[in-house]
Amino acid sequence: MSKGMGAAVYFLGVVRDSEQGQSIKAARIRNIPAHAEHQFHLLFDEIEKRWPIEAIRVVHRIGIIT
Repeated sequence: MSKGMGAAVYFLGVVRDSEQGQSIKAARIRNIPAHAEHQFHLLFDEIEKRWPIEAIRVVHRIGIIT
């Protein structure tokens, strides 16, 4: 972060233990690069319209998440 930044925002998703009464052991996150990149850019464009942004960093996990 630079001295000019006034906030850092984090989102952390977790695998919940059940859905509709069914137990969940793990989630498989697929990677569709073109789709993910498109969605991220839609978000980034909206963010830039609303707030002065200095930097955005995305870590997008794929594979099996427990």
